[in-house]
Amino acid sequence: MSAEPSPDLLAAPCVSVRAVTAFVAVAEHGSFAGAAKIMFVDPSTVSKLVRRLEKELGATLLKRSTRRVTVTSQGVPALVVARKLLAQAHALQAAVSMEALESSADSDVA
Repeated sequence: MSAEPSPDLLAAPCVSVRAVTAFVAVAEHGSFAGAAKIMFVDPSTVSKLVRRLEKELGATLLKRSTRRVTVTSQGVPALVVARKLLAQAHALQAAVSMEALESSADSDVA
């Protein structure tokens, strides 16, 4: 393994998986309250996470109104990528969990 970080890593945005989760949840539920329920947090927390993501990306992803939240034209392609990102995050977690289980099983046998 190289001691020098990859240029891709140095240029990577600092986007949290939790903020991406909040964005997807709001988009799918059409409200911050609905997203908050499934995330087990307050709507204000969801709002802060989405605003932080929007700031990091430099784009308005959601159009907020008093009755509903909708995905903006910039948010539509972001939502597609966000869903893929979350799927990859789940795959990463599953792979690590599987490796931990296998390592545990190997050490139990020894």
